[in-house]
Amino acid sequence: MLFNVYIHDLPDTVSRKYGYADDLAIMLSRPTWKAMEEGLNEDMGTLVAYLRRWRLQLSIGKSVAAAYHLSTREARRALEMTDPSQPNNEGITVLHNALCGGHYNVVDSLVCIEANVRAPDSHGW
Repeated sequence: MLFNVYIHDLPDTVSRKYGYADDLAIMLSRPTWKAMEEGLNEDMGTLVAYLRRWRLQLSIGKSVAAAYHLSTREARRALEMTDPSQPNNEGITVLHNALCGGHYNVVDSLVCIEANVRAPDSHGW
């Protein structure tokens, strides 16, 4: 019952959502890579807002992005996801948000994926 309550509250996304226990997968199929990247970035923004509203923390270390394509030539193409060094709509970068919230495991993960540690927020900090 608790699981049904948990997944019922998830926000609407363009992608299909598949949930099991505390894991969530979003899947999207689009005719071009650009359209797929735009859709996934939009959905990640929606899910981040949901997590923030409920004070839930994404486990960066357990998060994975994967893309599949039927063409062998495209098999190793990397997804272009939103730059975590860019300020959000409130002018705060993910790194600043993690530091201020004391989420040092998230800070470590951001540094590991080479987020710009010198990126200023919209106020120049």
